[in-house]
Amino acid sequence: MILATGGKSYPHTGSNGEGYDLATNLGHSISQLRPGATPLEINDPYLNKLSGITLENVEISYKINDNSTIEKGKVVKVRGNILITHSGLSGPGILDISNHISLDNQCEYCELKLNGIYIEVDLVPNINEEKLNEMIIKDSSTNGKTMIKKLSQDLSKE
Repeated sequence: MILATGGKSYPHTGSNGEGYDLATNLGHSISQLRPGATPLEINDPYLNKLSGITLENVEISYKINDNSTIEKGKVVKVRGNILITHSGLSGPGILDISNHISLDNQCEYCELKLNGIYIEVDLVPNINEEKLNEMIIKDSSTNGKTMIKKLSQDLSKE
């Protein structure tokens, strides 16, 4: 038998969690519910102005700071694409890392809280800082009007 009732994520579409009650009434147990594959809402006016830009093949990481109640100093890294939206960050890389963040938030079906979690994006993860500085200095003298987007695409190919 297949029971396809939806989850709890979109109550206005009928996905209000009643399926969990039905499954429980039929004798099934329900594991702890957590949000997964979710975009990250970030209220930053500078980021909002970049809405619509895609960052390709970047490394996304998050670090839990020392004031957090969860595993202090933990760093998680993933690679993927990011889409900057009017309300924060989305795209495959963000959806992937949100799953890790969700597992670190010890709460029953809740919103992901980024309090104490720092998100970093490395635009050219294949190049160390020293090499990147050398390339920027060299390229700025010969290609001073090159757009940053073009430069980051060229660097990501190396």
